[in-house]
Amino acid sequence: MPNSSTSRPWRTAFLCAVLLAPTAACGGQGDEPDGPPAMESVDTDRPTYDPSPEPDSMGETAIIGQTQQATVNGLRIGVVSTRDGEADVSIGSGPGIDEDNPEKVSGEADDSVTLDNGYTITFEEIENSDPDAGGDDEAGGTGSVRLTVTPPEE
Repeated sequence: MPNSSTSRPWRTAFLCAVLLAPTAACGGQGDEPDGPPAMESVDTDRPTYDPSPEPDSMGETAIIGQTQQATVNGLRIGVVSTRDGEADVSIGSGPGIDEDNPEKVSGEADDSVTLDNGYTITFEEIENSDPDAGGDDEAGGTGSVRLTVTPPEE
């Protein structure tokens, strides 16, 4: 029976050689990829997604629920409250809007309001909040506003 203390180093060396041989063949220095690198073929002058598309000159209409927000024709609009046929909305961002000081406007159905940036918001339809749904607290109201946002004429 061979001495286990003398056969262990040879056994370990043999196992390392067998296990490492295939990995050494995979990463040879002479391997060059075919074709140009992936980033060289990307056209960086043309974005794949336009985060701020051109506004629709005819106007864009959306229905926004109370306490909800939507981007309508480039303006980020939130409905603060709907009560007694009147809606209060806040314009938080968009062209010419100071994000630190959102513009707030109110209107009834068929009212149009022109913002400082020249955009016009037309209140098409206002659905009042259900008075039994939220009590006196405006948060979580059930009303909604259908409005159209039209950019300034160029």
